[in-house]
Amino acid sequence: MKKFRFVILALVATAGAIGNAQTLRVKLLNGSSGKLIANTYVNVWVGDQRKEAIPIPIDGSGNAVLRLTGGAAGGGVQAESAHWPTFPYAPEIKIQAGFVLCQVKQQKYSWLHITPYSTEDWVRTGIVTANTCGKAVAKPEPGILTIFVRPLSFWEKLSE
Repeated sequence: MKKFRFVILALVATAGAIGNAQTLRVKLLNGSSGKLIANTYVNVWVGDQRKEAIPIPIDGSGNAVLRLTGGAAGGGVQAESAHWPTFPYAPEIKIQAGFVLCQVKQQKYSWLHITPYSTEDWVRTGIVTANTCGKAVAKPEPGILTIFVRPLSFWEKLSE
């Protein structure tokens, strides 16, 4: 009976922690067509505590989801769900998209580029990156980071 009470208490505490978490989304859009890129992943670094990236899958509806807890204290990732990891709050989140970035200063190997984003801006107003690959546009939405990208060309794949 005592074990049963402990399990219920643990579930209630976990539900409370999840309820206090801020949900953030990453969307990758094809810069030429404006279509969502799905069924891939983005690499994420929250704060400076981890050297390795956490790969977060982008589902069939085009969303990679992560959660931030309210406090800055604490260690690393908490596995609340295999698809929705929870991180302690940090002022900056770094993303690596795995595609060529459609931004003004494209680097030769920009699919390897790690870009930092302000957590406060992401939460408060949302962030939309520049699009130099086409005419597709998006409006910023609170809690959503929209990154315009393009697939690697045949020659870029060969030079990899």
